[in-house]
Amino acid sequence: MLVAQHTVYFPDAFLTQMREAMPSTLSFDDFLAACQRPLRRSIRVNTLKISVADFLQLTAPYGWTLTPIPWCEEGFWIGTRQ
Repeated sequence: MLVAQHTVYFPDAFLTQMREAMPSTLSFDDFLAACQRPLRRSIRVNTLKISVADFLQLTAPYGWTLTPIPWCEEGFWIGTRQ
């Protein structure tokens, strides 16, 4: 049996493994709900190819709103002016 909400499907083996691994202080239903939400758009700069400063300068004309990701020095969440 597969659990489906929207377009995300979870095989039974995955659900069983997650239920067993999840601490009792967390809600399994909340976990499933979080899996259904769209991912936040983000990008990570490959600093082997371009510096963060050069990347920011290169992408400035695109009109993106880049918000630094706190746990990733090269990562940014992306928003647009739409």
